[in-house]
Amino acid sequence: MVGFASCERPEDSPIMQNDLTYNNATNASVELKSLPINANSCGEIASTDLIAGQHTNVGRVTVSVNNGKLTVVYTLTNNWWMEESQLHIADIAANIPQTKSGNPQVGKFTYKAIHNPLVNTYTYSDIDVSAFSSIVVAAHATVKQYLGDKIAIANVEKSLPTTPTKMKVTFTKNPTYFSTQISGAGILDGAYNGFCIDLDHGIRPGTVYDMYALSSYSTDTKLMAAVVDKPQNLDLVNYLINKDWTGLGATGTELQAAVWTLIDTNPFVNQGGGISWNQQIVDAIIAECVSKGEGYVPSCDGKVMVIFAPGNTPAQIIRTQVTLAQIPLSVFPNSCQSTYGGSETAWGKGDEFGDGSWAMYFNYCICPPVYTTDIQAIEAAVPTSLVNVVVKFTQNPSYFSTTLSNAGALNGTFFGNCVDLDHLIYSGKVYNLNLISTYSTNVNLIGKFIDKPENLDLVNFLINQDYSGIGAKGSEYQAAIWQLIDFKPPTNFAGSITWDKSVVDKMVADAKAKGEGFVPDCSQKIVLLVYMDAVNRPQTTLVQIPVSAFPNACKVSGYSCK
Repeated sequence: MVGFASCERPEDSPIMQNDLTYNNATNASVELKSLPINANSCGEIASTDLIAGQHTNVGRVTVSVNNGKLTVVYTLTNNWWMEESQLHIADIAANIPQTKSGNPQVGKFTYKAIHNPLVNTYTYSDIDVSAFSSIVVAAHATVKQYLGDKIAIANVEKSLPTTPTKMKVTFTKNPTYFSTQISGAGILDGAYNGFCIDLDHGIRPGTVYDMYALSSYSTDTKLMAAVVDKPQNLDLVNYLINKDWTGLGATGTELQAAVWTLIDTNPFVNQGGGISWNQQIVDAIIAECVSKGEGYVPSCDGKVMVIFAPGNTPAQIIRTQVTLAQIPLSVFPNSCQSTYGGSETAWGKGDEFGDGSWAMYFNYCICPPVYTTDIQAIEAAVPTSLVNVVVKFTQNPSYFSTTLSNAGALNGTFFGNCVDLDHLIYSGKVYNLNLISTYSTNVNLIGKFIDKPENLDLVNFLINQDYSGIGAKGSEYQAAIWQLIDFKPPTNFAGSITWDKSVVDKMVADAKAKGEGFVPDCSQKIVLLVYMDAVNRPQTTLVQIPVSAFPNACKVSGYSCK
């Protein structure tokens, strides 16, 4: 491998612009702790997750602004509902009501609401933010998850009339043994499918009887024992009337036979009670009721068995046959009640207030943010230990391509340039070298390698400009850099490259006119010096690294409102 005074040119082809990338998975874009949720579209609608119990996503908080008026919408998902909400808008987080230790005081938030009944969406609107270019939003809610509807048997029983009702039955056999007509019972008036549950007394179809409506879930054990022989099986009968048994081939006669078997100590044998049935089907129905019906309570779209008896005390249950009617639960007011899990606190996702609290706030920009580069953050991110460096001579779009490894967030391949013409560097060889920011205050160190360190701001300016309009290529950029930092810049054809001197002169003049004090912004690149502080050292080079590659290098310094 042949070395030369400035650099060595290998045989391989040039690396093009789109071939140069850097590996920075965690900091591939500008990251700020208080980055607005709409950082890329200030003033536009944006949303963030609503987080309950630190980890559960229960919905979204959506923010929009129109003519200086803010709207904040809570939208809950996945069966989560809101009991109350509190909202506070401020210019900075410190102006959100907090305790001395930094915990937010939601009771002092400006906007708040109690939601009774519960809601799964709520809107705060017409909030004046015309004086702000950016705001912080603390969006709090108390939420609970809907677990399903559950029957309130007590409300069913409260709805049953306490005085006798009028009842008559029609013998139908199908789809049930009886059709039961109820009147004088208020909400229960109507015709329902019914069954015979008393084999000791008769009843005449078409005859109107005065009957009491009793709950099949009654806790009056003496009354229930007077009504049926096996009151402990009434839950199994409720299971039976809420199942579709047609898949077994069951008709109303099999259902009636199964009811008799479940609740009567001496049920009819086949062809009893004026009907006949398939005993195998009856046995299958009973087996399932016994195995699955224990403790059964119907669902909200189901039916409940209401018993009609000639009395509502044990002493009165002596004459007319006791029957039952299947009445939809929808008939009974408030019979179906929603059930919920425990209450959870929830916050619109953003930055934590701190001090052990996971409570959060988020930023929303009304006007576009202005980002500034934090040079100190960049210098803090530059590795202090040796990194692996490999250069390749490419000429275009830059003199070198420089690959860094063992450099943490700065691992990757970048544009590079030659600095001094007095030392050699070999293409493709791995060097262990140091990095230092060209904005470092350690001017004595930088001065060992750069003749004119005071012009490094001009170099940073130059590499961030597009001079292709005047015909500049990588060779012109390299020659301009030599002109700016070397006491004796090379003449044309040095370093195995040629350049257009008139183009280089224009670039240098522009850098001197505009580059004094230049600091790259967050979308630009910064130059690092790649060096070895030793007598027998390789050539010192420059590497151009995007500012966005450095963690915490970009800060919001303000907002630009039109």
